Amino acid sequence: TSTDLIGVEVCVALKNPYALAVGLAAGLLERENPPDIAGAKQHNFAAAIFAQGLAETAQLVQAMGGGLESVFSLPGAGDLYVTTQGGRNSRMGRLLGMGMRYADAVEEMPNETVEGVDATIAIAPSVERMIASGRLPENAMPLLRRLYKILTQNEPADFDFNRFFGQLSFNPPA
Repeated sequence: TSTDLIGVEVCVALKNPYALAVGLAAGLLERENPPDIAGAKQHNFAAAIFAQGLAETAQLVQAMGGGLESVFSLPGAGDLYVTTQGGRNSRMGRLLGMGMRYADAVEEMPNETVEGVDATIAIAPSVERMIASGRLPENAMPLLRRLYKILTQNEPADFDFNRFFGQLSFNPPA
């Protein structure tokens, strides 16, 4: 149980977009680097996207007054891990990573609700408003913002790695 309602709710809201992003990373890897002779895939990129998702979740949790304990325990890392292991978000992400545009990928999943898409489209504009008001730094949440463009502007699923995996804009617990 938790008394951190804000932290838990933000984690729950962001797990699906970031699960979609981890699926996207898997699709990119599948497209670029087929499995090796042992059938293994490179998981480093997906792990980096997972970590970026947690860092961005921490940014938003702190900006909204929640506690980081939720991000780095079951409501955050735990639930995100489980959500990345399969399902509609991972499948949509994989299709995007394999090179499909969102408009085409959504046709591959007719009559299916992909929560990560809906959540990204709902949350990203609020993040932009929080940046404009100074509640979040200008460079906040680049992965979520990139997902938003991929989904709403039918852009290809690619990433500017210089915008990710740099300094984190949240205050780690002492």
